[in-house]
Amino acid sequence: MASMKIIDSILSSDNVLAQLNAILASDPGGNNDTAGISGSMLQVNFSFDCPEELPKPQPFLLLHPADAKRSPIVLYLKSDSSGQNIGPIPPGKYTVSLVGYAFTTQPIAIPVNIGPNATPTVHFLLKPQGCLMGYVVDHNSVTPAGAYPKPAEGVQIKKVSLSGKGLSRTLVPSKSKGPFDSMEHYLAGADYLADISFSFLHLPEGKYRLSIIAEDYLPYSAEYAVEPGRNFIHYPISLQHE
Repeated sequence: MASMKIIDSILSSDNVLAQLNAILASDPGGNNDTAGISGSMLQVNFSFDCPEELPKPQPFLLLHPADAKRSPIVLYLKSDSSGQNIGPIPPGKYTVSLVGYAFTTQPIAIPVNIGPNATPTVHFLLKPQGCLMGYVVDHNSVTPAGAYPKPAEGVQIKKVSLSGKGLSRTLVPSKSKGPFDSMEHYLAGADYLADISFSFLHLPEGKYRLSIIAEDYLPYSAEYAVEPGRNFIHYPISLQHE
């Protein structure tokens, strides 16, 4: 699941964004059934309530169909693509959310009815929040230049702790409910740890001590600086064997 969490941090070009959305639209496994649909569009409007010089994350749409038999759809956007029509999207009723890491989104979700003869419109406002997110990487793997390190396999994290600015939080692993679980937690503003990925949200600006305890690995401890609206990457963390 870590790869799903960090994929938006890796995307950086129009070509990659177009390729990913093309893959999502032609998934033969049925996880996204947008292939062959025409005229089913959604206009997405969003704005950032922050200083102009603050870097903007690449947001993505999460569409939950009302029909529980259908899988959610994820569509990646550009930070300056507000006002564009997004699609094609299979007709039906959805709950639409917009995720932009290091930002909160208001409202959290909007119900829409997407049909072939109308283009519904949604509006979102993103505000900076302090957060620290990361995942454990395979320190033995070779990472090409410009790419994110490969997520580790088989690492059993016991707990992840964060302290600083008068607060102390500890996460223990929870069972992931699927590839969209981390996104749902993020939208709800809830800290999260599952598999090898974690996130701490709603943090005041300042320096924090991050600690990770994992089975058969040496304890990890490092200091990180948090600034609302800027920590939108998932930090790759390499653990050392005992």
